[in-house]
Amino acid sequence: MTDHDEVEYLGDDGDDGDTHRVEIVLPRARSIVWLGIKVYLMVVGVLLGGMAVALMAVALIAATR
Repeated sequence: MTDHDEVEYLGDDGDDGDTHRVEIVLPRARSIVWLGIKVYLMVVGVLLGGMAVALMAVALIAATR
């Protein structure tokens, strides 16, 4: 079990007397979401940067003719 996982034991149902294990994994899910957002922003940044370089190259070629 990691530091981010918490486990709660609920009381028995009454019928079988078994305890149910409930795992709370929100911190791990939150970190996965932040990782996805960061990767998305990096990809979008690279694409926009590439488009800017391409447009500047087209403008430079047009200006030299």
